[in-house]
Amino acid sequence: METLRSLLVQGNEKLSQAILHWDLIAAVTCPGKSKLCQDRCYALRNRYLYPQVQERLQWCHAMSKRRDFAKLMVQEIRRKGAAFIVRVHSSGDFYSAAYARKWLTIARSCPHTRFFAYTRSYRVPSIAPVLAELAELDNMRLWYSADAETGYPADVPPNVRVAWMQVDAEEEVPPVDLVFRDYPLRKDQARRVSLSLVCPYDTPQGRQREITCGLCRYCWK
Repeated sequence: METLRSLLVQGNEKLSQAILHWDLIAAVTCPGKSKLCQDRCYALRNRYLYPQVQERLQWCHAMSKRRDFAKLMVQEIRRKGAAFIVRVHSSGDFYSAAYARKWLTIARSCPHTRFFAYTRSYRVPSIAPVLAELAELDNMRLWYSADAETGYPADVPPNVRVAWMQVDAEEEVPPVDLVFRDYPLRKDQARRVSLSLVCPYDTPQGRQREITCGLCRYCWK
């Protein structure tokens, strides 16, 4: 049974209109979360608290549990035609191995669509092997998210890159592929932390140049 309500949403201020995204309820669907990332999670405040946003996230969560979720998502991507780039989870995460396998099916069925996602579910032993499979696909760009509480991931599969959430200017950031800076660190002019690239959107220069994920392309190219 198909749904008339769109599963994918077009863009936001950071992603740009060029990228479609799929979201779930933050924290509830994040089994690999740390206390630190939950405390600083952008998806637990501001517009994410609006009733209409909460209603959609709950609807998406319910849809993701359907046995035909992968089929419905594949149909929508093919129907849209322009779904060349999909951000999986602007909020939420791969909450189970079964759910992660649905995305494995979706990505395999849509080889001409580029998918990218950040996840902490690698910290869950039952989910980690599926994520490793997902990362092997040519059209998937998978990132492991880490912070001062989780430390650097013990096992990083091939094709997986690591992003670090920095919350303190004095914290030691290990060599990673990308740094996301929490407020008020985004006022800092530095484009790198040690040798690690800072997300351009998290810098004053990037904001001034109106850099978006669609323009930057570093995370999904």
